[in-house]
Amino acid sequence: MLRLALAVAENRGRTGDEVFAAARGAGLTDEEIVETIANTVRNMFTNYVNESLDVDVEWPLVTPFGTTAR
Repeated sequence: MLRLALAVAENRGRTGDEVFAAARGAGLTDEEIVETIANTVRNMFTNYVNESLDVDVEWPLVTPFGTTAR
């Protein structure tokens, strides 16, 4: 599922048949493939809107585990 989402994001939706074949081979149904694509582009859309409108981030800064924010 993550490989499919990454392929959709990196290729701006222009994924090849091999991406879908790999997703099906990993056990995803057609419904799960569509849901993965939908959720991926929904998140991208939200990020584009937030960046375009310079929306204030209301959440605290998240840092990777084991590091300290500076």
